Amino acid sequence: MGAGTRPAPGRAGGAADDGLRRPPVDEVTQLATFVATFDRFPARALKLARFGFLDWFGVALAGSRWPAAEILADWARSLAEKGVSTVVGRGFKTGPDRAALLNGTFAHILDFDDTHPEVILHASAPVCAALLALAEPLGASGRQVLESYIVGFEAGVRVARALWPSHYERGWHMTGTAGSLAAAAAAARLLGLGPQETAAALSLAATQAGGLRVNFGTMAKSLHAGRAAANGVVSAQLSARGFTAAPNGLTGRLGYISVTAEGGNPAVLAAGLGERWEIEENSFKPFACGLVTHPTIQAVLELRAQVGGGLERLERLRARVNPLVLELTGIPRPETGLQGKFSIYYAAAVAWVDGKAGEAQFTDGAVRRPEVRALLGRVQVEADGNLKPDEAVVEVTLVDGTTYRRSVHGQKGTPANPMTEAELAEKFLDLATPTLGAGRARELLGALGELESLPNVAVLMGLAAGPGD
Repeated sequence: MGAGTRPAPGRAGGAADDGLRRPPVDEVTQLATFVATFDRFPARALKLARFGFLDWFGVALAGSRWPAAEILADWARSLAEKGVSTVVGRGFKTGPDRAALLNGTFAHILDFDDTHPEVILHASAPVCAALLALAEPLGASGRQVLESYIVGFEAGVRVARALWPSHYERGWHMTGTAGSLAAAAAAARLLGLGPQETAAALSLAATQAGGLRVNFGTMAKSLHAGRAAANGVVSAQLSARGFTAAPNGLTGRLGYISVTAEGGNPAVLAAGLGERWEIEENSFKPFACGLVTHPTIQAVLELRAQVGGGLERLERLRARVNPLVLELTGIPRPETGLQGKFSIYYAAAVAWVDGKAGEAQFTDGAVRRPEVRALLGRVQVEADGNLKPDEAVVEVTLVDGTTYRRSVHGQKGTPANPMTEAELAEKFLDLATPTLGAGRARELLGALGELESLPNVAVLMGLAAGPGD
């Protein structure tokens, strides 16, 4: 057995090395073997996985009180299911797949969750939701959950790379599609599936994966993350029971990659497994809106600090951004908080008016404020193909004719300019305290800090349950 692997569990354990020559192992088998057996996790990957859970709990708890969450919680309660898995912030339990659906949706409602910027995948929302829904009734340890998170993240990003860019350009939402396979891989690991069953779980997840970008700015976008989480749970559970799917469900001529992506590249599914860590490229959000707006927001905030702000002093705000920014966040005059999260115009305006871009800036009431509406008419945004998606150039012209300019290359939260653990903890407390109260939020923060050594992650779900409806 190769270095960095453990004996494969389940009925699909690896064959003995008998010296016989065999055909090359296909990419899905390599990926599934990595997911099922890898056991040499770098300390940095484990730390970043813990950060992923810390961020997830904050955004999920905050999202649990939004209107979309109210609707989902009401629906789930009406089913009167036997509960074994906690719905965070709502104070009740339901079945694992249902809890994964709700919690995964809650985590993406605010669009404040972490993102792999190169493939625009919010992996933590579905992966954490799937894992916690299964880990609670299983009594899984923190270390088991962290390892499962890492292999799920690595698998999901590689699937996204195999699909990129045409899959996304065609209108698929990567968090709903590649996120489903990330959740399935993570769930398969936690359930102890062998490589063969893991490959089947990935194929089952692929045949159910979906989510359309046309729904950005609506409740349906966050549902994509929830459906991905539930998809991952069900796919792994079914595979564990012997449910079959096409071995080439990802890579065949009629498989997921070929069908949903022109020029897809299955070879990247197995590239650098156990050597190159995609989790190190993950970005955490300091601002509660689409990631591609963040360079502009940061530039506006820096200019505001330099010149002192003031609505009455500003004649014009002009931003140059990568064309993808306008494609994803080009709503010129948003009417709701959700639309505001996908408006580069509003993001720039509210950053100038309030000097911040937290969750309070993306409510329906905040978007409709007269002072912000007035400033929208002075915001100009131009596409510049010479700029990367994580770059922006912003100029502000004051009423006296003075112009100031600021360029941002790699905004706060990216690997090049990361949020510190203290900053992530502050974000968590800001988001979790309104739902849990200050004392319970700090208790959960402390438990998350010790996640790797927790004997049973059910304690986290008990703390995150919230006061109930």
